[in-house]
Amino acid sequence: MRNAIVALDSGVLILAAKGDASARALLTRLRQEDALLVIPAPVLAEVLRDPSRDAGLHRLINDVDELAPTTAAVARAAGERLGATGLPPSCTVDAMIVATAMARRAAFIATTDPGDITALSGADLNVIGV
Repeated sequence: MRNAIVALDSGVLILAAKGDASARALLTRLRQEDALLVIPAPVLAEVLRDPSRDAGLHRLINDVDELAPTTAAVARAAGERLGATGLPPSCTVDAMIVATAMARRAAFIATTDPGDITALSGADLNVIGV
């Protein structure tokens, strides 16, 4: 994964902020391998809830290389992936993460939901399950 672009999903950030050993080890390994870490903008909406309790999340967010915006093209691509897979609207954020990763030419997505992410990404991305 040396120098690879890796998109992070909400679950990975939440686990790492809570001190989960496997999530923290993955982020450490990615940093050691000089991976470019990207957080898609919809992830922020999923993880940030209460400024008084989100300090750990903010530290992780501030440590990534890029916060990737959601563009109209990314939103369209996400909708098309949802339509192609038949997954329900509750998977919209997952589809946005995949579409953002594709737009950023990421090689990997680190996720706690490998089933839906794999269904949405197909063979286009490598999925790292946590």
